[in-house]
Amino acid sequence: HLPRSDQTPKWSKQQERHRRGTSGHAQDGGGDPVNLGRSLRMPIWNFHGRQDDAVPVSESTMLFDRFNSFGRETVYTHCNSSGCTGMTEEEIQNMLDEGNDLIHTEYENGGHVIWADSYDYPLLFPWVFKQYFIKDAVTITSIGQNEIISGQHDIIWDAGSTGGKVDLYLSKDIGINWELVERGAAADIHYQWNSSLFDDAAFAMLKLVLRDKDNIAFSYTDSEIFTINNEGNGAPFVRIMNKREFDNTNVVSEEIAIEYLAADPEKEDLNLTVSYSDDNGENFEQISSSNIVSSDEIQQIIVNISNLRNSTAAVLKLAVSDGENTAYDYTYRFNKETNRNNVNDLLSLDKANFDVPFNLLEVNPSERNDHKYMITFDDTSSTSETYYSIFDLANQSYIVEDELVITNNESVQFGGLSFKTSGDKTKVDSEQSGWNETSSQQSPYTITPFFASNLHPEYDGYAAPFDYQIEYFDNIVGSSTPDTLANLTPPVIFPSIDVDFKVRNITTDEYVDFVYFNTGSFVKTSTIYFIEEINGLKTRTWRTVIYGMQDDFAGEGDTLFINTYKGLSIFDTVIVDPGLVSIAENASPESYALYQNYPNPFNPATTIEYVLPGVETGHAQSIQEVTLVIYNMIGEKIIALVDAEQHPGSYSVNWDASGYSSGVYFYRLTAGRYSIIKKMILLK
Repeated sequence: HLPRSDQTPKWSKQQERHRRGTSGHAQDGGGDPVNLGRSLRMPIWNFHGRQDDAVPVSESTMLFDRFNSFGRETVYTHCNSSGCTGMTEEEIQNMLDEGNDLIHTEYENGGHVIWADSYDYPLLFPWVFKQYFIKDAVTITSIGQNEIISGQHDIIWDAGSTGGKVDLYLSKDIGINWELVERGAAADIHYQWNSSLFDDAAFAMLKLVLRDKDNIAFSYTDSEIFTINNEGNGAPFVRIMNKREFDNTNVVSEEIAIEYLAADPEKEDLNLTVSYSDDNGENFEQISSSNIVSSDEIQQIIVNISNLRNSTAAVLKLAVSDGENTAYDYTYRFNKETNRNNVNDLLSLDKANFDVPFNLLEVNPSERNDHKYMITFDDTSSTSETYYSIFDLANQSYIVEDELVITNNESVQFGGLSFKTSGDKTKVDSEQSGWNETSSQQSPYTITPFFASNLHPEYDGYAAPFDYQIEYFDNIVGSSTPDTLANLTPPVIFPSIDVDFKVRNITTDEYVDFVYFNTGSFVKTSTIYFIEEINGLKTRTWRTVIYGMQDDFAGEGDTLFINTYKGLSIFDTVIVDPGLVSIAENASPESYALYQNYPNPFNPATTIEYVLPGVETGHAQSIQEVTLVIYNMIGEKIIALVDAEQHPGSYSVNWDASGYSSGVYFYRLTAGRYSIIKKMILLK
């Protein structure tokens, strides 16, 4: 392989110098077509950056089109070692194993200089060597399958030619890793090897590389698997043989079969433990332990994972120990998705107001109890993460505190239960936000949590899980709150300014303080950020920037509604109460349905639909007491749209809100023991 330098020959020069060998060379558009015949059968793996503006990638494709016209077939991988846009690494390896020798790889974001990426590609150099080595030119004959070797051992090989040199390598893990034993030994068909200079190994291999008179490697061979056992206690070995079956696969079964090799150099019995991680191998919990025999054969263990936490980053670890030394191996990461029974009927959400999905799951029925649990959340300690705590109200103790919420991963188990939710933080719901229809300006705007500087995170705003409205008037109705960002360079001071608008938190139905300032000359910007009390502290929350060509961004009667998609927050408390029994033994809670109203937002009328299943109620034809009630933001009952006994079936109810003001409302369906609440927005 020629060095990377300015003296590296270009493609046309490589054609002229063609010999059995390989080189790294720069692309120059295909070289002299007259010389194409000389390299017609040359193995080529071409790498090119798709963003190359010096030598367009079309130069490479033209070259390969020419080869294809002579009957050769190009494999286009469009792949690199860090991420593929086409073939996977496994597919590329299979393609190489099939003997393909004309390959084109494009780096999607690569430019003109991609030496490091292409030279470091892990599959390249094994492929280069295989193009020119002579198969079966050498064979090690002095080591038998599963032979036990100690002390001095004569390594003998059968080679078709002599007069060159050999390199000898040792692997103590079935060929995964190799270390040099001897370089440049005389190729006189034997080598006296002192195995005691190396650690004991239950599954060892030797690799012999044969070089010709010019010191060019042209063949290699691997020995049979053998055991090194000298004085002292050697470390055991374990290798999961079917680990690729787990590579990012979805595992829904309750049991997993793990195939493994495990042995001790002294052939003593071993202790095998299996551990599980739901955080990509950061932490493990042991799930089984058993005694096994050392064996040269593949063994299998069946592991029950049904009661373990479902996770998108699951890993299993096998450990074997002889009492003194321990060896480990791991599966690839997989998605554990064991089926669970949904028990949302045990949830009490009266003190919760989030929009993210939240499901309570039965993980281990044998551990169910009658304890009540309180789940609380913390979204203030980090701008990107949310944490949860689970409190056992019966024992007055925490099951877990400040555990990270991981989207689509099950929580820590409590009383045989777990929950699955989303770690999404509160964000602006752009579809549900906007000016009222009668707004005179309809000025463009942006809404984000307050942000001052990357260097001063102490000023970062809290994404409060509330909805707001900015109400404009035709006269001065108040003044903004002064604020000072003293840590900035230079410090920034915002004075109090008389304003013609108010900011109302429509979730709490309270007016909030805010900072206000204008910037710009031709295009004006009006910036408003809210100051609210969070955890007893005055906190900057949301920042609204309104854009306009003049100072009048809005007028009398204009209202900007700011609605949020609410993540789990410090304002949410979920109660798990086994006393909230399911609707009926033979009825599934999923049979009930309360649909989102439509249209939403609406003005002035909307439609609400729901479904009642057939259940055993003691009444004829499964009649149930049903209510559908509308509430305002502070929980006051506005109107009962339904309050009657109803048969199973689908229902549709209209609500005309002409007499009500704009804002967020809730509608609650109650049928027997079933109850669910949804949110809707009246936007006039």
